[in-house]
Amino acid sequence: MKNHVPSVALLYGLGCFSTPALAAPDSPTPPAEVSPAPLVRFDVEVDPLAYVALGHSLHVGLSVARFRFDIGTFSATVPEFLHRQPGFDNVMSGYGAKLDVFVWQVDRGPFVGVEGAWIREQIRDDSTHIETRTQSWIAGGRLGWHFALPAHFYIKPWVGVGYRFGRESVTVGKRVFHQTPLSLFPTFHVGYVFE
Repeated sequence: MKNHVPSVALLYGLGCFSTPALAAPDSPTPPAEVSPAPLVRFDVEVDPLAYVALGHSLHVGLSVARFRFDIGTFSATVPEFLHRQPGFDNVMSGYGAKLDVFVWQVDRGPFVGVEGAWIREQIRDDSTHIETRTQSWIAGGRLGWHFALPAHFYIKPWVGVGYRFGRESVTVGKRVFHQTPLSLFPTFHVGYVFE
């Protein structure tokens, strides 16, 4: 019996040293919290479809909390399947402003807003090459979705519905280019947030 005392004491000592490691495992590291967006943010965005339509698009935005204000410039050659006037070319350009509010959270998810734009159009009759220039104002609303991408980039599909204040029909030489007062404009923007 005395011969077993050192062995039992050794096992007991090893158990004492190993018990804290078994009894109190390291607590799991809490997941990293997503840092909230800063209160004031600046961004820049473009409409890729405008460049496909041989034009340009550049918009700068200022956001405060869930509100975003945007001013921009744009141009495009409107394809015939949109203006639906055979034998005419329609090149438009202008300036616009938008005010949006994010519905759920800052810089994420759905947004709604209002917009207005001043538009200059150059309409040409392909058969006679006669051109007429016209100007109009458009005001309306819009809604879309803001998808955040890595490295402060984002993509934002949206659709706008507006009313045109100006001439509905434009005479070009001896032909008439008809326009409707209501406009439907679906597109998407790609942008970058400066933080």
